[in-house]
Amino acid sequence: MIKRSFALVLATVLLAAGCSTPEPEPVPRPDGVQFSDLRSADAAELRDGGTLTLAAAGWPTSFNPWTSEGAATDTAADLLAPTLGSAVRPTEEGDWETDPDYAESVEIVADDPLTVEVRLNPDAVWQDGTPIGAADLAAFVEAVRNPATAAVAHPAYELVQEVRPGADDTSYQVVFSRPTADWPAAVYPPLPQSVSKDPQLFAGGFAETAVPANGPFVVDRIDRATGTIELSRNPRWWGQTPLLERIVWRVAEPEVLAEAYDADEVDGLLPEAAIGADVDDTDRRYAVDTSWVQLTLNGGRGPLSDPAVRQAVAAAVDRPAIADAMAEASGGATEAMGSTVLLPGQRGAAAAAPKRDVQQAAALLDGAGWAEGEDGVRARDGQQLELRFPVPEGDVEGADRADLVAEQLAEVGISVRVEDVPAEDFQESVVVPLAFDIVGFAWDASAFPIEEATARLTPADSNRNFTGIATEPVTRAFEAARGELNDERFIEAVNAADAAAAEQASIIALAPVPAVMVLDPAVRNLGPSTFAPVDWTIVGFEAED
Repeated sequence: MIKRSFALVLATVLLAAGCSTPEPEPVPRPDGVQFSDLRSADAAELRDGGTLTLAAAGWPTSFNPWTSEGAATDTAADLLAPTLGSAVRPTEEGDWETDPDYAESVEIVADDPLTVEVRLNPDAVWQDGTPIGAADLAAFVEAVRNPATAAVAHPAYELVQEVRPGADDTSYQVVFSRPTADWPAAVYPPLPQSVSKDPQLFAGGFAETAVPANGPFVVDRIDRATGTIELSRNPRWWGQTPLLERIVWRVAEPEVLAEAYDADEVDGLLPEAAIGADVDDTDRRYAVDTSWVQLTLNGGRGPLSDPAVRQAVAAAVDRPAIADAMAEASGGATEAMGSTVLLPGQRGAAAAAPKRDVQQAAALLDGAGWAEGEDGVRARDGQQLELRFPVPEGDVEGADRADLVAEQLAEVGISVRVEDVPAEDFQESVVVPLAFDIVGFAWDASAFPIEEATARLTPADSNRNFTGIATEPVTRAFEAARGELNDERFIEAVNAADAAAAEQASIIALAPVPAVMVLDPAVRNLGPSTFAPVDWTIVGFEAED
């Protein structure tokens, strides 16, 4: 899905005034992509107890992250992260493992039809003490299919054909309608059946309350008047007792949070506040967000309907230069991408970002009949090669990126007209109706990326494909990749799909969005993490001297 917002930065407050705490040297800024920066420490060496105060830039419309409103930004998911968990836990580099707090095993037991057996941790319960089980998953699958719930979930849930109860309440089987390499994303329920079975509650019941917890913390209070969300240890949590006693979110504008940081009222800043913030005594931690910036080319009409022109655009765009500009603007780090499926360094990522080749771009344009004119702009049959690049009003970074792309394409004789468009209906008025030649926005990366990646490129009428086309080679390659269940063959299939996507040249992947978090050095096991969720049971403060 289109990326909604940057990941939130977490902040801390020291409990005792005047105490002596270690101040390690700040982590150096990396040269490229890294997937976590947690300042890891042995939990046994950290202080037991304390209140962690975190900072949020805004309120979610819904505290149900699986509705269209709750998913409109990452805010709800980030605020509730300490209260939620799953049997399938992504690892740092984008693989996955079974989380023993939620399941004893998760494995394929049949290929035709694809059938996965989940053996549950019998101690796992929802916030009210109800055991987590097959009925919860079955109800969520039905909610995903029910338009009245306005549910937003990984597309693999839509492929679940049946949830079969096991021999007892501690196991069940998930049967899929077709093979999907993304199956681990859809074998565990994110919500109890009491929520999923009630469309009205699901869609509109969580404006002021949080969805039921199944993690180490629960939400005690949501107070918009004071701008706070308070979490405490889950009294029914069956796993390792969290080090922290409480977590408090403060909600305010980025400028207010920066001032609060300098006043020692909070000890950390969100990415929005950290970028360009003038703060002292900071410990900056670096990773990349799951969102990645790209250019979508409309191949359904105009000059870009010619694959040679699209390939020329792809050859002329300087991806490393754009990545460098993104890193400089954010104070973080990123690197250019060579895949429309995987981030650089993600498990299985093999394609390096192509180098800019203006000679190749010129040759492609010459071969397509676009000759350079006296003013430097290419023309054919009396028509100049001009492309429209709309940008949402107020999107400063997006506008800067569009201007940079325009400069790069001008060097090969392609004129780009960057236009501001009202931001409030940009998606509906520009992206969906394909009212552009080039457009830039961010997509989400994932440990389970192939279903989403496929829908972005094929079929042509996919509700996520804004390229206007879907060639047969791309369709074959992505269909093969998303149905491959063998890990090694899946990676080979993804590389083949990326090669086909590069030939089609409809999506030009640029770079992951940098994520910079500012934290007090005394806070450990916490920081930006691209794929692997933070383990909230071991987040804590360094012991005092």
